Parts: sequence; C-alpha cells; structure tokens
Amino acid sequence: MKAKKMSALVLSMLMTVSSLLSGCGTESGETANVSEEVNSGEAGPEAEEGSTKEYSMYIGDAWMSTLFDSSNKDMVLTELEKRTNTQISMELVKSSDVSSEINVMLASGDLPDIIFASGETRSQMIRDGYVIPLNDLIEEHAPNMKKNLSSVFPEWEERDGTIYGLGSFVWNDPRYALNLTVNTVQIRYDILKELGYEKLSRENPMDSFITVEEYLNLLDQVKEKYPDMYPALFDTEKAIEVLFKAKGLQCVLLPDSTYSVYEDGKAVSIFSSKYMPEVIQFLNDFCTDGYAPDGVTSYTEEENQAMIAQGEVFSTLGSVKGLDAANAALSAENEESRFVYFYLVESQDIQNVLINGYATAEGPNLMISKNCEDPEGVIEFLDYCASEEGSTLVCAGIAGETYTVEEDGTKVPTEEIANGYAMWDLNMIKKYGIGNWLNTLPAMEGLDASGNAYDINAQAAFTSDPWVMYNNKDWEHFAFPRTINANAKIDSISQSEAHEALSKISTYAFDRIAKAVAASDSGKCMEEWETCISQMRDDGLEALDQAMADNWAALAEAYGKNQEKIFTTPAEGQ
Repeated sequence: MKAKKMSALVLSMLMTVSSLLSGCGTESGETANVSEEVNSGEAGPEAEEGSTKEYSMYIGDAWMSTLFDSSNKDMVLTELEKRTNTQISMELVKSSDVSSEINVMLASGDLPDIIFASGETRSQMIRDGYVIPLNDLIEEHAPNMKKNLSSVFPEWEERDGTIYGLGSFVWNDPRYALNLTVNTVQIRYDILKELGYEKLSRENPMDSFITVEEYLNLLDQVKEKYPDMYPALFDTEKAIEVLFKAKGLQCVLLPDSTYSVYEDGKAVSIFSSKYMPEVIQFLNDFCTDGYAPDGVTSYTEEENQAMIAQGEVFSTLGSVKGLDAANAALSAENEESRFVYFYLVESQDIQNVLINGYATAEGPNLMISKNCEDPEGVIEFLDYCASEEGSTLVCAGIAGETYTVEEDGTKVPTEEIANGYAMWDLNMIKKYGIGNWLNTLPAMEGLDASGNAYDINAQAAFTSDPWVMYNNKDWEHFAFPRTINANAKIDSISQSEAHEALSKISTYAFDRIAKAVAASDSGKCMEEWETCISQMRDDGLEALDQAMADNWAALAEAYGKNQEKIFTTPAEGQ
C-alpha cells in the first residue's frame, strides 16, 4: 500500500458502498490500558519545560501533499503543538516530478528537520547520508515507541538493522480492514436472491467463501436466465491475484505492477510461479466460454462503470475500475442491487484466504535529516504521537470538537467528521487533520483496552453499515500479513540487477499477459505467454526471484519465524 487511506480515493460513497480504506493498529490484546479521557488542554511530554521548540517538515510525496494545507494549520496539528510545546512549519512538494524536486533540495544542502519521502528517493537519502539513524534516539528518548510500536521495528529496519525512518500503522484486525475489493468476487445481491443462492444469508461459518465450481455454476445460471446480462467483468491483473489466492497461496502486490507469491516456503515473482500458466489458461477459457464480454481485457474505467451502473453486469472476478462509483449509484436506487463480496477458493478445504494485502505498518518514510540540530527533541515529539494520549489525538482528534464520549466510554465521531472521513473530503481533512496525520505519524491505530478504536471513524463506519458487516462476516478466517512485501527492500545499489529487472518487467508484463488472455484459442494463449515469459527471463527474472527469496528469508529471520508461517489468521493465533 502506498498509504493507508489511498483506497479512500476510490470510495466515493462509503456509507452506501460496503468497503472502506483500512486504518491500523497494534495487537488489541497487547495495547496498554487506555488512559482516561484526554482533555484537549492536557499537556504532553516536555510541554511545560523551556521555550517552544521549532521544527520544519517537508512532505515529499505527491499524494500525501494533497492532504495538507501548509498555509493553515489543522486542528490536530495545532493541538499536538500545544501539548508538546512545539511548532511545526510545513512545506509540501510542489512538482509532479517529486524525485527531481527532492534532488534539487538535497543538492542545495538546505534540508528540513523532518522529511517524508518514499521509494527510491528515500533509499537515496539513506544511502547518501542525508538522514540519520534512529536506533539510539529511540532507545534513549522514545519509551512510548518501544512499548507500543516495537513489534514492527523489524519492518522499519534496513538490512544492517538500522532504523532510518518511522512508519504509520494500519489495522491489524481484519474486521476493520474494510477495503476487501482486491481478491474477491463481487456479485449482485438481488440477482443472487432471485436465483435462490443458498449462501446468501451467510448463516453458517464459511458461507462467505465460494468455490470456483460454485461461482461458474452461478454464471451459467445467469447466462441462461438473463441472456442480456454479462456474467462477469475482470481486470487481468486483479483477476490473476484472485485466482492465486483461491489456491490458498499468499500473493502480495509489489510496487510497479507486479506481485510476489509465497509458495514452497519461499517468495518468488508471480511470473515465475508454477501456477501462472494454469491461471492464464483459466482466464482465456473464461473469455472463450462466454463468461466475460469480448474485449474485456481492454475495457476502460468509464466503460466498466457505465455497464455496471446500467445493470448489465452480474459479477466481477476481482476488483475492476469504476465498480465503487457504479455500486453507489445502483444501491442508491435499491440497496439490494448492490454488489457484495464472496471469497473465491478452489475447494472448501482452503479456509484461509488472504483477503487484504495490507501490512502491519506503512513504510518507514518519516525521517530526520542530518541538518536537524535537535534530533532528540524531534524524536520526543514523535514519541508523544505513539503514546495513548497522542495516538487518540492523531487518529480521533479532540474530545468535544471532533468526537464525543458516551457514558459507557464509547467515543463517537461527530456527524461532520464521520461523513467527511467516509467520503474522504479533503476540505474536512485539511481543516481538522483527521486522516492526514494518521497516515504520517507513528501513532497506534488499533483497538485500545476498552475496545475503542484509535481511528474511531473507521470503527464507526464498520459498526453502522450493515453491508460492511455482511461483507466481513467470516473475518476470522482471513489471513493477513504480519510483514512488509518481500521486495520492499530491493535496493538499486545492493540488488542492482534485481532492481533493474523489476523496472523493466513491470513496464510490459501484464499488458502482454492480457494479450495472452484475450487470445482466440488455448494454443495462441500459451504461445503468447511463452513469448512473454521468455522476454522476462532475458530481462533478469531469475535475479528478481533470487532477491525476493533472499529478502523474505531475511525478514523471517528478523521476526524469528518460519518463512512458511509469517502469514497467519486470527484463528491460528498471533
């Protein structure tokens, strides 16, 4: 994930659409006892000692910069400053060419105290010494981070064990990871009802899971009963992900439009998986057997949205662009005409499916520059964010302003905040700071000991929307990664061959695979795939596979876990 709330950009009507951006957290059983309700004027660490500390912060990420207004401080930041006796001056990246702008800044030597940057730019700043190690600072000045966030320190470490950046959390409880659109089949509820589908009520455990055979049987019924309706749409890349996960394999999206698959105890590129030819062939048969319309592999978002909104589509095999907006339009007229999720499996024996690709923590992109004259003060400010009080402020805002507290202690967001968050209203986000800072600062965002979410807006959406609860009915059986992706630390210097291979292969792989899927027959499909895989091998696929395997092994060692069991489900225990 690029950012925890990135999914909100495609959720135009959350209160009517049964999906939501993911929020985050520590283990609900491991969080410290929640503090008493925080008064908006309560002082934070060092707030009463000495003069006000001033720090500069640069947001060097194009999407993140849209969440802030550098000329007007939001309510959360203002309160953070008040409680910690700190002043933060912000500068946002101005250019669409983020890396070039940051390089100019680095070359000038005029660096801010705090820098938020990701990807290769982040790696460059670490490699060239523009940012400082944080291990000793955390050890000496960050007791809240050590207490509440240490479980994800291995994700923030570089190969040598050094932490240069801090990440922000995402939900660790799948009930609140509500953006489940990637590796599911999505099916019209009303049509299922007309067909008398026995799992529709989801009264029994595992009724949210549908086998490939059951799914194809439903499509056959639709072809017969509704000849003017397309049985299914799909996006090639997302459909491949769904079909891999239907085998019980863990398949995680990587940067630049490729995936790593965890099979036989190691990570490999999805293109090298022994199952890839079978999956491509399945999709080719899916098309030639009339389950998807001609040309489906090249449909635009606008075409998808129009067809779905006009009631011409029964299901989608995985997520397709345009579905969320179309689903909102459908359900606005009749809520039962919406699309609901079922989790595709090859057989009922497969009971743990990786529904989400969300990780334990977002990338460690928040760094302290070498020019910072008071790194101890910066880490103390960030450490406050990782406290109970700070996390509540960062994620929920201020009692009496952005939420109220009921007699039983339940925190309830105001209607303005809840609706704005659900719609990902940038004006609300910039005004109040609800949503932007939990994507930026190292705060807890799971459940506290009282069952309140730090991110109470995500919790409110889950508990108030019956369709969200419907789609999460069998959440106990979801598997979810406790780690970052295996290629997240493929470095352009230490793994240059793999890095170059990833860059090359990502530019064409799924376009070529879509061409194979769209072939007129099985023979031509496999012929196109063989041409594609041959080119990928020439472009360094073997080096990419080796880098993924090496990184996955190192990550497992850092966590002290078996490589085959880093992925777990709530039912299996944490």
